[in-house]
Amino acid sequence: MKKYICLSGPETLIMKCIWDANKKMSIDEIQEAVYHKFQKKWKIRAISSYLKKIIKKGFIKPLEENSVILYDILVSEAEYSRQQSQRYAEFLKTDPFLKSLYASHGKKPITEEEIEKLHKMIDGLENNE
Repeated sequence: MKKYICLSGPETLIMKCIWDANKKMSIDEIQEAVYHKFQKKWKIRAISSYLKKIIKKGFIKPLEENSVILYDILVSEAEYSRQQSQRYAEFLKTDPFLKSLYASHGKKPITEEEIEKLHKMIDGLENNE
């Protein structure tokens, strides 16, 4: 199985703020964005700790401009989302039932009609218990 790099919950919130701003951000700007977007009153020290982890994972890079450290995006939100979707799809393929469903369906998205049929099948199984 391919190795995927995942963000923790707090790291995801910080990255979401940076992705939404779509610009280099200082730690103070990140702190303010996290508060306004997610009502998190994180101290600079906590944010700094998360930023170090995000840097280590390769999502952002620090740049010094006019004696201020700014954090710049290396991995776009779309790229991360695509990677997480692939990770989830590979995970689903490890479950025997889901593996057979995935194999029989191919890589096309499941239609609403097919989802409804699956729900009916599951409901039928639950009612037979």
